[in-house]
Amino acid sequence: MPARDKWDRFASKPTKDDTDKWAQFASKPAPVKSVPVGSISAEKPSSGPAESIERYAQQLINDLKHGTDITGVGAFFKKIGAQPLHAGQPEAVGDLLGSPLLGPARMVKGSAETSQSGKLWKGTKDIVGGAAETVELPSLFMAPEATGAAGKLLPSTEKAGKLFDQIERVAGKVPIDVNGPGTAAMKIQEVAQSGATMPKVVRDFLNRVTRPNAQPLTYAEARKFYENATRLSFDEMNRLTPKAKYMVGQFTRSLDRAIQDAAQQVGMGQQYAKAMSAYNRAAEFQRFTHKTLPKVAAAGATAGGAGWLAHYLRGNK
Repeated sequence: MPARDKWDRFASKPTKDDTDKWAQFASKPAPVKSVPVGSISAEKPSSGPAESIERYAQQLINDLKHGTDITGVGAFFKKIGAQPLHAGQPEAVGDLLGSPLLGPARMVKGSAETSQSGKLWKGTKDIVGGAAETVELPSLFMAPEATGAAGKLLPSTEKAGKLFDQIERVAGKVPIDVNGPGTAAMKIQEVAQSGATMPKVVRDFLNRVTRPNAQPLTYAEARKFYENATRLSFDEMNRLTPKAKYMVGQFTRSLDRAIQDAAQQVGMGQQYAKAMSAYNRAAEFQRFTHKTLPKVAAAGATAGGAGWLAHYLRGNK
């Protein structure tokens, strides 16, 4: 037998299936997993007027808390740049400040729920809870002894004062740059020499910083001048001309910048800005409680209450 023939009997024998042993895997296509397709469906139509009112009231509450614009009221607040009640502050604070509007909205929602089958108890709870929310903010001032923990959530000048005290312990003896407020005070003095009224605090400030051999004005002293300049009496403000009022505003702003710069020198600039923000919010809240709150308490959610809330939210973005 020739040499090559001895191997032919092996080469001539076909494999079991005439295919490569890996072909069985390559020939099978990989399974394709189907991707679930979600569906977007329109909101279920309401079953009647009561359910429509319930939905609108809930949408209004959501707009006020979260800044959406589903309702006309929500769109108005968003248009003027109002900050949602739950943005930038604890939810409990936002709910408390917004209670003159949130409470009545919840009451409307509850009234609509009570007329629907199976929602009597839920509606009753919303009515009672909404009524309690409506009077929550006014009650803090009509019965201060009952404020409890809620009162601690409100802006207050006392809280801001504690922040200023902490800063003064560090920056109290730091001298301030009086060039800015001094220039503004000199302009007020020039106008006063023509017959206008010069506020006493501005006159005292000029006397202090121009006194011969006087020590530099410190942060602590400047803060006292600033506080008095921003608390001019009603009579004193009425004696000022519009131009003089504007110039006094320039003086206080310039003095505030100089004070903050002094705080910044010892690493307390951010703390000072935070304290000023807290004080301004507290002052605005006090104006609201003395002027607008009595009307809101008597009328519930009034246009005045809504107007103040819009202004408050817009100013605290």
